[in-house]
Amino acid sequence: MNLVLREVPFESLIRHLEKSDERVILNVLTLMNSLYNKARDHVKSDIVEHLHVTPFRCAIEKSVLRKGKQLDVGIEQQLIIVQRIQLNKLLEKALRIPTEAEIERVFVGRMHANVVSEEKRTEFLNFTEAVIQTPPGSLALETILSFVTHYADSIAKISMENSMRSDNNLWSLPLVSVHLVQMLIDILHVVNEPEEGDRLMVLLFKSDRPFLDLFVVLVKLFHRTWREMHASEEDIKKVLAVVRKQINVCLLEKPVTIEKLEELLATHSYPHMKKIWEKERSAKEAEELQSDAVKELREHLRPGIVDLVLKNRKNVLKNGYKFGKLVKSKSMQKGQQFWFWKLDANEKTLICTDCSGTESSSNANSAGNIKIDIADIQRVVAGGEGDFPMSSSTKGKKNANIRGITLEVGDKPDLYHLVTSDEQAINAWCDGINALIGVDKLSIQAQRQVDRFLNIELKMRLLELDHIPNSIEIPPLPTNFDWIPENIANSKISITKV
Repeated sequence: MNLVLREVPFESLIRHLEKSDERVILNVLTLMNSLYNKARDHVKSDIVEHLHVTPFRCAIEKSVLRKGKQLDVGIEQQLIIVQRIQLNKLLEKALRIPTEAEIERVFVGRMHANVVSEEKRTEFLNFTEAVIQTPPGSLALETILSFVTHYADSIAKISMENSMRSDNNLWSLPLVSVHLVQMLIDILHVVNEPEEGDRLMVLLFKSDRPFLDLFVVLVKLFHRTWREMHASEEDIKKVLAVVRKQINVCLLEKPVTIEKLEELLATHSYPHMKKIWEKERSAKEAEELQSDAVKELREHLRPGIVDLVLKNRKNVLKNGYKFGKLVKSKSMQKGQQFWFWKLDANEKTLICTDCSGTESSSNANSAGNIKIDIADIQRVVAGGEGDFPMSSSTKGKKNANIRGITLEVGDKPDLYHLVTSDEQAINAWCDGINALIGVDKLSIQAQRQVDRFLNIELKMRLLELDHIPNSIEIPPLPTNFDWIPENIANSKISITKV
């Protein structure tokens, strides 16, 4: 291996990546990965350093990942291996426990001038406890140190905005930074490779410091989301959860650069994420409501819900309603007359009373009551266009502007036209009368109400259940029933005999 590296220095291979011939690129990447696998540990470290330098990144970006170029499957697979080699370097740091001196140097020397106050002491202890976990271990310290070194302006801006908050709800930059490093470790699968295998993340090859740059993106995102959520100190975990969701959703779009990722995150604010969650929740509920077990439960519950809706419709009839009258000698515009219709308490009779347009039901004249037995009603028809005759002056024509319901009463039916433009009243009275005369027919409005109540009832019943099985496995019957107490067994036998 040493002979190969002497004859073919690793850095010389990088120059061959600038070739336009895909076969050359594939062979070079394959050779690079083979050299790494065969090399000793100290040589591997040198190879990893070459994989992080600007010439390698530029060669990959300009030749291998050219815009508009379809990536060869073999080259993509070799790049995924290179990506894993780079992530393994981060893994070594993530699994190393930092020393107390290293922790103090970062926290006290670079992020805070001193740790004098009790509040700062508590923050330091929390920071120490978080950073000695592996992961994130030393990787957290190194990332924070690089952040302070290369992004001092961003830290100053965040600190200033934090201190200017009127509600005084500040967040700890050191502690949150450790959590964000851990989040990034999880997102990139630094420690645990995904079961389905790594997928190529192009943006990792288009930055000199991809892990640091992604970390900075997360810090800015956390700061923005913290403001949007109006969060307080006890909400840190909630904000972190939202940030994780935001970054995961945007990474699904496969941004090819850090800048593209930032553009996507700019559109995925906290209010926007709430809309996404609402859609996901609705989709999940819809999926659950379509399972075989839930469909069976729905059909079991439906009759009870239908009865409830029809009972409501009957109550509407009992409250009564003032309908317009059709008068043959007068037009609808002049001398409009009204009558008040009501279902009696025993649900056997409809009572109709003449009234004026300004008269309430309580003041209606009861002297001219018309009583119609429910048993005599043949059918009820919801009146639409052309269902009501006009005045005698236009006999034989239909009035397309009048709506309401028509009752057909008796064997040679007498027609009662109840005029109203209130669609809700028309539906309620049709549903109520159909229920009284035994016609199994619901208006579209009633069907929607039944479905709405059914969904509410199902959601309440399924509130604490998850992954509802389509069928339940019933255990086999026991071989004997000796375990049943004798007095209970005898009582059951005696009941059966009776």
